[in-house]
Amino acid sequence: PTRQENTCLYGKLSDVVAPPQAHGCPPLLELRTDQTLERIFIPSSFPNNSSDTLPTLFTIHGGGFCIGSAQDDDAWNRTFADTHSILVVALNYSKAPAAPFPTGLEDLEVLYLAALNDESLPIDRENGGRVAICGFSAGGNLTLGLCQRLLRSEHQGLSLCRPGAAISIYGALDLSASPEYKITTRQYKEEASLGSPRTSTHDTLLSVAPLFDWSYLPPGQDLRDPLVSPGPYARPEGLPAHVFVIASELDMLANESRELANRLAHQRGSSRHVPDGDSKSGSGGPRCGRPESGRPGELELDDERFAWQETFPDGSVRWLLVPDVLHGFDSLPMRNRLGGEETLKDAELKTEAYCKLLGEWLFDTVFSSAQAPVIQCDLQKETNLFTMAKIERGFEILPEFPFEEEYFQHFRIPSHWQGWETAWLFRLSAIVNNPRVPARMIESGCALEHGDVNCTQACGDAAIMFGNAETLWNCLTLATVAMMTTGTNAPHKLNQESVKNVTAMFNIGPLSDFTRMFIFGKYVRCALQSCSDSRFGACPPELWDFEYKLVNMDNIKSLGHTMATNYCAVADPGIDYDIAGPGIIVAYLIQFTIVFFFALAFKITKTWVRNFTLASLLPFHGPVKSLEKATLWQKRVSRSSFGVAVGSTIVDLQEGQAVFLTIFSAVAIVTFCGSNSTGLGNISSLFSWLANNLALRGVVSAGMYPLLLLQLILHKSKNRWWYTLFLVVGNWILVLVIVQPQTIEDSLTEHIQETASLNGCGGRAGPRTYCQTFNKPINPPGGSTIANDAELFHLTRDIGRFFKYHSKSQAPIHVIIAFLLLDWMSMVIKMWWFETDTWLSRRGRAWVNQLPTTIRQFIIQKYFLLLLEACWVSMEVLAIVMAIIGIHEFMTFIDILTGGSYGEESAVWISKWGFGQLVAVCVWFPFILKFISLNIGKPEIFSSGGHIANLVEFADGALPGLRRRLGDFVQISYRKEEGGGSIDVSLETLLPDTQAGRSQDSMIEEVSN
Repeated sequence: PTRQENTCLYGKLSDVVAPPQAHGCPPLLELRTDQTLERIFIPSSFPNNSSDTLPTLFTIHGGGFCIGSAQDDDAWNRTFADTHSILVVALNYSKAPAAPFPTGLEDLEVLYLAALNDESLPIDRENGGRVAICGFSAGGNLTLGLCQRLLRSEHQGLSLCRPGAAISIYGALDLSASPEYKITTRQYKEEASLGSPRTSTHDTLLSVAPLFDWSYLPPGQDLRDPLVSPGPYARPEGLPAHVFVIASELDMLANESRELANRLAHQRGSSRHVPDGDSKSGSGGPRCGRPESGRPGELELDDERFAWQETFPDGSVRWLLVPDVLHGFDSLPMRNRLGGEETLKDAELKTEAYCKLLGEWLFDTVFSSAQAPVIQCDLQKETNLFTMAKIERGFEILPEFPFEEEYFQHFRIPSHWQGWETAWLFRLSAIVNNPRVPARMIESGCALEHGDVNCTQACGDAAIMFGNAETLWNCLTLATVAMMTTGTNAPHKLNQESVKNVTAMFNIGPLSDFTRMFIFGKYVRCALQSCSDSRFGACPPELWDFEYKLVNMDNIKSLGHTMATNYCAVADPGIDYDIAGPGIIVAYLIQFTIVFFFALAFKITKTWVRNFTLASLLPFHGPVKSLEKATLWQKRVSRSSFGVAVGSTIVDLQEGQAVFLTIFSAVAIVTFCGSNSTGLGNISSLFSWLANNLALRGVVSAGMYPLLLLQLILHKSKNRWWYTLFLVVGNWILVLVIVQPQTIEDSLTEHIQETASLNGCGGRAGPRTYCQTFNKPINPPGGSTIANDAELFHLTRDIGRFFKYHSKSQAPIHVIIAFLLLDWMSMVIKMWWFETDTWLSRRGRAWVNQLPTTIRQFIIQKYFLLLLEACWVSMEVLAIVMAIIGIHEFMTFIDILTGGSYGEESAVWISKWGFGQLVAVCVWFPFILKFISLNIGKPEIFSSGGHIANLVEFADGALPGLRRRLGDFVQISYRKEEGGGSIDVSLETLLPDTQAGRSQDSMIEEVSN
């Protein structure tokens, strides 16, 4: 596997049963080949081409020996690897009942030895090796069993196979004791502040423990076997020199972990006494911990009931009881089921705290002894003792940012955006929480106007410091390292050789100068002004604590934590009113409403009256008479003022919505698809740009379906006008352009630097501009709030839910467009080649006539007509269904804009409509008014039999172009009455001579049914 990958798959068990002999691995046990994979976590800070080695921690997941996989601990493993710069290898094993004891131990032994013999893994194998094994729950049992197997006689000659430490985390260590006994040793708490399920009197393990034990243990198995019950029966000499036992206070397994720690310490010569707790459980053993709750988010390191350590010449034993937490509290999948927000937060903080304690113990106690020789101290110089305890910090110079471009849905985000975000939000926490990782400097940073490189001058000027991401990165790096390494109380010391290289390249002068340049003050001031801007939401409350407070060694970690986790949590998406504001959304909803109304009315006045009437009359009047009456009623409805108004308005509506959508799509292309910044005046962050772009994609896609629905209805009613189809196809092409995959151009950076400039940032944009909280998990893996340069974590404002379907897929649009084009082309071909007397039409008719009568009737009258009708119905249903989905997404989006069920109140309110939004809504009023006006009067309509309807006095205004609107509905003309007679005047007598100029009367057109 390449070291560049954060998580890589090591290899199947079938591949490690017989590894290459060059590895020098001892003979391995035979295994089944249906096993899953090892997972290897290389620290993100570890250079890809480095030849250095790393201390290594093997982890074994829990699951009662029966369920789970190595992936369950990915979050914990990734965070621990990055936080402590340690290689973590997660081992898997076969599960019971298909693979009972000792199959899982055999699997783990083979994987462990194969990993140690793989020279491509950077495991530190020198001086006995810096290797430890850690297990959770059932994995704690397997950890102690694996260590015993590895330390047995046949492996004594292989020092690299011997783990230096064993860590059990809430382990199931005593299978000889019944679950009924274990539950009597469990601690319970009643304080309401803890909340459910921590105050529950039921332990979930009690109901499943018997099943797990039965599945794992074969019949007749000795339960006192040290490999089965290492808690009470494993001997100290059979375990690694260092053992760390961690337990959860609210866990029925806590007592057996405490008994193991006490027994190992006693057998190694300790005379100390551990208090038994505050209560007894009748016939059971003493309960761990205490009935009262502790401080939220903190460990109890001063109370020996919760923590102690015994050190011996040849090793150590350490005990830690994590207060007020349940079994599995540090597992991300389990934590999400633990209860309310306070329970989750408490578990997260305590996970971070104990992981920090565990990492320090590994480096200070376990791995330091593995690296012997022992350092000889000069007792005459007390300062040397303090110096040797300090961590040495150095620098590493990179030619450019170590980031790759990211992808979010259809957008490609260049790497320099990750550089900006990391420099602003995660640089402090990465340096503070990773002291053993060299602080990275970017070679292109600190460049001045004339090309000179001088970090001292660049970091002293806010405009230069915030001018580019590389300079900001370097300034924060230098200021943080200076604070951690200079001064009498500095916890770290400098690697002077790396300082010389940085000094020569960046002209920095004494590093201590950066503690007096007010770099953190400018950083905090800019961050506060950026999040205080109404366009970006609000600032996290804890950041305001730094407004009048100097950043120092005591609070720099808190500042880094706030910026890395909470700063972007409430960042507003910044929806532009003119792109997807409430008025625009309401305009689209009005479009959907009137299109559905006219589509329904058109269907009723055109065919549905006849169809339903025919179905109702057939049982009573027979087919012939029923058809006559149904046809007559349909004609009356279609030639009524309502029917004429619907037919006249529907084409105007189709033209209007086509033009509306065309203009909207064209403006969208100019705004988001061009290289300039036209139309981006209200967009001042990457988050806002992506949110508006994504919303716009959904809006234009959803808005196509009313247009397609009316076009389908017009085609179905044989009103196939090329210009309406042209408008529909034109809109489709514009939608295709809008939804294409897109790369964020460099011009956006320049535009944002101009529109979001802040005085507190030296006239540059602030950190809220670079928040990328659109596709990130709510919490970092493992619950840690620590982030490093390459593994970035953000809080989610999930803009992926903006028009979830229409922004991602336009396939139904393509299908309907293809159907409309095929229908139009088929009609053109039919009209020009088959309905006229041509050679092709004659050949076609001759071929059809030659077919047998049965086949000809089947094709023409049954199969083809039914298939064609099914196609029309399916297309209309598809358009209606997608339009309904669009309405739902529009309503959901309005709910988001108005601070509905998707989070905190947004800056966009339904009452804050702009002028442009009101205009967008009013665009549909002319069509509604025309429809109403046509229904107020009653136009004079001639039926095919010459019967006269009522006269419309304003016919001159309503009739022009009516033939084009109504297709083949009715025949229309003026009537002229003289005296008491009733004389019809034909249309031809009203038309002027063709050579004369056109008058108002010449606009009157006839339409025959």
